[in-house]
Amino acid sequence: MGYSVSNPGLTQHLRVAATPFAVSQIAEKAAIVSLQNFPQVVERVQMLVDERTRVAAGLRDLGWTVPDAQGNFVWLALGAESTRFADLAAARALSVRAFPGDGVRVSIGEQEANTRFLQLCADYTKPSGPS
Repeated sequence: MGYSVSNPGLTQHLRVAATPFAVSQIAEKAAIVSLQNFPQVVERVQMLVDERTRVAAGLRDLGWTVPDAQGNFVWLALGAESTRFADLAAARALSVRAFPGDGVRVSIGEQEANTRFLQLCADYTKPSGPS
């Protein structure tokens, strides 16, 4: 769901590039139900923010450098170690997205999985230098 508030000159180009009927009926219904249950949506968003804060603080307590995030993930700048770290995560039934040579994006999920992720980070022997 979304909208654009823009200059008419820009809007004409957006309309050309936009996929017609890009929102499915199910997605539209979900958006409507979310708006009808706004307090529960806010509560769930706050739970996500709290969990992201817990994970980021836990990583920092372990000595990791973690950028401040506003999304539902944390970033570990592992460089050349990204793929190795992702493999270790997979061995612990954790799904992370590796960007080889850059880092690893870890989505904030259920508390139990996030706790296992923090344990992996505690056990991980990272190379010297900033994470």
